[in-house]
Amino acid sequence: MTTLDEALNLAIDHQQLGRLAEATDICRQILDVDPRYANASYLWGRVEFQQGRHAEAEALFRQAISAASGDSRFHQYLGEALRAQEQFAPAITAYREALRLQPDYALAYANLGLALVAIQDARGGEAAYRDALRRRPDLFATHNNLGVLLRDQRRWPEARACFDAALRVQPECFEAHNNLGNLLRDEDKLSAAIDAYRQALAINPDYAPARFNLANALKRAGQNAAAAAEYEHALRLNPSDAQARTNLAAALQGLGRLDEAVAECERAISLRPELALAHNNLGSCLHARGQIEDALPCFRKAVELAADDGFLQSNLAHALNYAPHVDPQTIFEEHVRWGRRHADTLAPVKRAVPDRSPARRLRIGYVSAYFREHAISVFTEPLLAAHDHRSFEVACYSDVRQPDVVTRRFQ
Repeated sequence: MTTLDEALNLAIDHQQLGRLAEATDICRQILDVDPRYANASYLWGRVEFQQGRHAEAEALFRQAISAASGDSRFHQYLGEALRAQEQFAPAITAYREALRLQPDYALAYANLGLALVAIQDARGGEAAYRDALRRRPDLFATHNNLGVLLRDQRRWPEARACFDAALRVQPECFEAHNNLGNLLRDEDKLSAAIDAYRQALAINPDYAPARFNLANALKRAGQNAAAAAEYEHALRLNPSDAQARTNLAAALQGLGRLDEAVAECERAISLRPELALAHNNLGSCLHARGQIEDALPCFRKAVELAADDGFLQSNLAHALNYAPHVDPQTIFEEHVRWGRRHADTLAPVKRAVPDRSPARRLRIGYVSAYFREHAISVFTEPLLAAHDHRSFEVACYSDVRQPDVVTRRFQ
């Protein structure tokens, strides 16, 4: 006759081989014989959790705890079931109880970190991640999670070390390749970021975040055709991604495919009417098609949805210049509104006392993102060339993302 322990071992074998229905049946039969057989409740809870039935898993973990409250595993996985249901406070309590019972339980520290970060306790989350890694340096996912947390705090060298550590432990960790790409993009190292995203996709071609991030990096690098192809691939993976549709529209606009771009913006808005950038991009596409009267309500809607976004309000102010029915006073007032909202609120800058010696060369600085092929450079290039460099010391502060032959002439 099979003992309960032997039956449980058979259920564990089924669970590990993915035969979850068989594992469930055996656990149920064990509990019919002994309702307080804690390990059967625990294993059944793990099976329910694997299938995304988190409330059912929670009930089974609590049943296991009621029968054997001193087992740290039961509290750790209760925390997991609660965290999956976004019940972060009780999840944190469960993780802490697991650690009280087993102070060296690295996995409980790692998951405690996730729960603390979810409630915006970055300091506590970092401490928990580091406690986990001191005990288990092989937890590559925790290296990755700590890297994400540090990147969010702009602690880029530390974040890079975490992603590198994750990849040393598990070179196939596509999430870490993707997050490394995000960090490199933050540092404006677009070529390296693109390589990192492609490494992530070589491991998992269906990883939608890396596909979307690769598309964004290609778009930022001016490779609109390649970006559009990646956005389209991302949308095959997740057709309801309104942000990807919005960004695809921008790439299509860059390719001059305005009708397709308008259609993508309209699809994005139907999916997420509150997405301000989708309304902005629709306005931009309509403006490019010469439909300024149709574009202005789109720009205004974008500003209404994201009143603190200076970029969106700037686009509205700029577009007003092209509307024949808008008088100069209205255009002026919109620019004044932009200044009051986005410039007047900036902290004052402490300026150095200038050297007022009348014989010295006057220092002049020009700041622009348009030291490149652009209508503005048609005016600035001859201006700079005509300066008397014996009397004026000229410096150009460039925010050009895609240098070209005109940039080189300025240099």
